[in-house]
Amino acid sequence: MELAINDQQRQYATAALGPLLARVLQEGLRQLDVDDDVEICVTFIDDEGIRQLNREYRSLDKVTDVLSFPQDEEDWDVPDVTRPLGDIILSLQR
Repeated sequence: MELAINDQQRQYATAALGPLLARVLQEGLRQLDVDDDVEICVTFIDDEGIRQLNREYRSLDKVTDVLSFPQDEEDWDVPDVTRPLGDIILSLQR
């Protein structure tokens, strides 16, 4: 699994949460019997940023703790290219 972490708040959540997040996602993939050759992007953001995304993509003008944007490519058959699963947006303030 490739894990891309973007800490937009510069609160260095990657150092503290990165290894734990990787283990949690690995276990989730194992439980779902998903091939390990996947990519997941996780972004840490503040409440206002997640509120804007929630408003833009879900038409809900409110703060939430997490948003996910699946990139489900069931028929992924690109040799030597990691299959993208999608993006997870987490509010650090929540």
